[in-house]
Amino acid sequence: MRVLVSTANMDRREWLEWRRRGIGSSDAPAIAGLVPGRTPLLVWAEKVGEVAPSVEPPSEEALWGQLLEDIIAREVERRTGFRVRRRRAIIQHDTYNFMLANLDRLIHDPQFPRAVPLEIKTTSAHRRDEWDDDGVPERVLVQVQHQIATTGAPAAYVAALIGGQRLVIRTVPRDDELIRDLIELEREFWRLVETKTPPPWDGSDVASELLRKRYPRATEGAEIVLPPDAIALIERYEDAQRRAKEAEAEAEAAKQALQAMLGDAERGIAGDRVVIWKNVTRTSLDSKALKAAHPAIYAEFARESTYRRFEIK
Repeated sequence: MRVLVSTANMDRREWLEWRRRGIGSSDAPAIAGLVPGRTPLLVWAEKVGEVAPSVEPPSEEALWGQLLEDIIAREVERRTGFRVRRRRAIIQHDTYNFMLANLDRLIHDPQFPRAVPLEIKTTSAHRRDEWDDDGVPERVLVQVQHQIATTGAPAAYVAALIGGQRLVIRTVPRDDELIRDLIELEREFWRLVETKTPPPWDGSDVASELLRKRYPRATEGAEIVLPPDAIALIERYEDAQRRAKEAEAEAEAAKQALQAMLGDAERGIAGDRVVIWKNVTRTSLDSKALKAAHPAIYAEFARESTYRRFEIK
């Protein structure tokens, strides 16, 4: 198990910079497309520096996860009888330098020749079904197999506190077939990072922001011939636009039917759901009237902005 750098006394900003040097265990499930809202494109953008990882204080959920981590580790030690300890370091794979791991803890189970990773989770009661069998959720499985691969361990432990009331402790054995697939996936992803080649555009807000940053203005009058696969993309775009309009019309019709049922009522009960159609008052500025009545004031506060409008003809 090779130590890339010690994280003792390292602040968050410095730690995030070190994380950019490779693929961490929390990056692995995102690269595999298993983390909603955290796409391969977003991970790539963080690694190449086009999106800065947040250095702000953690969210309320993440904060409680951090605060409870030590308590959970001590309870795992009490329940299993195995020694649990910290490893304040970023671990690097002996062969694949792009594979990194920050371990929550190491656990000394006598059945293994050396300590193995212990991954600690806190999760909502709404996700308890993911832990009902003897395994772990797919995204967690990928995360710990990345840790197993990076450290060379024969297995890993996962401890999850569910809904703040139920602790489950699972052993995850090494899966060499999954690890081979994971290494290949990560190797290809890291090639994209090294060559600064973005993964496929995924329709996310991050993708839109990256495109706006990369190409903020068009060169007026410039025209190019697009590659042959542009035709398929145009057809895909127009088909999605048509289906979106159909779905919007269907949603609007259902909404109108519910409004008709409510009539003058503000709230309606349907089983365990509540339908609300209430009064909302807001104040807005009539810019056209302001411009007509006070053109000098309007001109003083008006701001011109430029953006690129997309259309297909």
